[in-house]
Amino acid sequence: MFAKLLNRRTQPSPVPTTHPASLITVDQFVCPSPWQLLPRTGEFWAWRSCGSPATWIALGSAKSTTSLGLCREWLKQLPLRTLPFSPRCFGAVAFDDRAEMQDEWSGFAVRKFVLPRTLIRWISGTATAVHLGDPVALEPVPESRPAAPPRLASEQASFALPNWRRAVGAALAEFEQGELDKVVIAERVRLALSGVVELRDVLGVLGNVEDCALFACRDTASGIFLGASPERLFRMQGRELEVDSLAGTRPRGATVSDDDRLALELERSAKERREQACVTEFLRAQLADVCEQVHEDTAAAVRRLANVQHLQTRLRGVLRAEVTPDQLLRLLHPTPAVCGNPVAPAREWIRSHEPHARGLYAGAVGWIDVQDAEFMVAIRSGLLRDHHAYLYAGAGIVPGSRAEAEYAECGWKMAGMRSALGV
Repeated sequence: MFAKLLNRRTQPSPVPTTHPASLITVDQFVCPSPWQLLPRTGEFWAWRSCGSPATWIALGSAKSTTSLGLCREWLKQLPLRTLPFSPRCFGAVAFDDRAEMQDEWSGFAVRKFVLPRTLIRWISGTATAVHLGDPVALEPVPESRPAAPPRLASEQASFALPNWRRAVGAALAEFEQGELDKVVIAERVRLALSGVVELRDVLGVLGNVEDCALFACRDTASGIFLGASPERLFRMQGRELEVDSLAGTRPRGATVSDDDRLALELERSAKERREQACVTEFLRAQLADVCEQVHEDTAAAVRRLANVQHLQTRLRGVLRAEVTPDQLLRLLHPTPAVCGNPVAPAREWIRSHEPHARGLYAGAVGWIDVQDAEFMVAIRSGLLRDHHAYLYAGAGIVPGSRAEAEYAECGWKMAGMRSALGV
């Protein structure tokens, strides 16, 4: 085990017979970094909510499902009062539930939520683990290693700029016909690397990104999907609900005055405000169907992130008693922020015009426990597979969009993942 086993409890299981575990054990031990807990092989989830001191590491799969409701039923069957924290299930939903998980996404599920065999909560160097059955073996890794990050051997974008211009032109023509108000076109860049990326190093960098939720997962495939997302799809705390409307983009400035100039430009841009208002109106209309009341914290305001700044509105509501997390996920995902408006024809347009599979990019990633749930929009993300890294970013196209400016926006959004990879 790690540096020092502080406490271990084994309890004869009152776990129902529907659960595969015969014993639940609880360990507490010292561990300098949560990333030392990640396995070299096998399924895992890593998660840190925005502003939270806790990092969660979920190892293995005791059970899996496509239903958040079933996850909650499984969790309710555990002896919750005897455990040091409320266990969680983790999972993800692809951007397009009708698309095949192909190419680099082969082996990932379109929709999957997992009850982990071992769930670890790490806070300030102390890890507390709950094992459902036989513990998943932990593989301690030295905190420091001399290995240098792999070099970039080659780079290939799915859209060359001429093809991007044609796609934006097709979208603008669609707007003139009145079928769509907005569509989000996503770029994918494939990086060939000289060696395998060290996941712990990448997460160490992403873990320092402020005001974002950190996630990483490996399903049965060999690839690892990870990112630091600034966009909350929804957060449920009992019946209290929060959602984010995040759209419109400018880069960060090189100086304070330049940064402020770009922020003011973003606020005053009719095109960017129209793009963000489209998302807010969609969310407001969807929440009206499931909430007893909905209000906006503020009007659209600039939110500054490490590489870009956006317009953001936060909406809050009180869910009606009969609304389930599955209903909420279906209602909100995908939003016009990553798809377009109206959502259904925008997604059809994306299917026929994007030359690559989005997979989990722009999907929904998150967790659920017996009372609360949180899902983020899986943006500012990438996929690591073998000696390759795939980076994804999208730009919202509306009337008045210029192809070159939107292409540059995708580059700004990929900058964080490039930095984390060291390329």
